This record gives sequence, structure tokens and C-alpha cells, in this order.
Amino acid sequence: MQSLRPATDHGSTSSRAGKAKPWRTIDIHCHCMVPKANAMVLKATGIPGGGDTPNANAHVNELTKSIQPQRGKIDFPKLTDLATRIAEMDRTGIDMQVISPYPGHFVYAAPPEVARDSCHIVNNHIAEMVASIRTG
Repeated sequence: MQSLRPATDHGSTSSRAGKAKPWRTIDIHCHCMVPKANAMVLKATGIPGGGDTPNANAHVNELTKSIQPQRGKIDFPKLTDLATRIAEMDRTGIDMQVISPYPGHFVYAAPPEVARDSCHIVNNHIAEMVASIRTG
């Protein structure tokens, strides 16, 4: 039986470069952060990116909470800038990502119309990202 170890050939860069691969590596859990939606939620609730509302961090332990600011600085460009996201995908061997909204866009403490409007902003942003990839 073959031992399990990290793969060294993830398949992404070569497939983007035009060389066909027999597989695709798909990341099925990726968030997209839209600063305009963050600002809307913050204005409506006073809670930045989910804050300490019961829904936002109920499942998060203290260690995770303590490193979130550091992770935010590292991850923010990957969540908000398409060129940075694609470069990171190529670096890590990801061919495709399934994008979902950042949870902080939909804080339960916000009035329902804020979540509705945030959904529109986020959905339009994701559609624009996809369109730019197809035409770019």
C-alpha cells in the first residue's frame, strides 16, 4: 500500500498554462469578502465582520479568536483581490474554487433588509469576478 503524503504536483499551474491534466483540483470552501457589504453591515449594526454576536463566533474557541486579527491581515488580499486570489490558487495548485460569501456579510443582528441588500451586493460582485475571468 502506498503511503499518504503531501502531493507535490497539484495540477493547477500547468492546466492554466494550456497543458491538459487528467484531473482538476477544486477547492469547495472559499469565501469572497466584499468591503462594500462589510461597510453596510458595520453601519447597520456597529459590528465589524461578525463581531461577538452569538451567531458569529459561537463555534470559535479562544485560540482561534486570538489569531483572527493576524489571519485577517494575511487573508484579506486573497479574499478581496481577484489577481491575488488567482496567484494563490496557482501557488497552491487549485484549478477552481467554489465561492461563497464571507459570513460577516450576513450578521443575524442586522435588520433583514441589510442582509437582503448585502446579498445583492455580494452576488453582483461574484458575478463581476466570474465575468472578468471569462473575458480577461
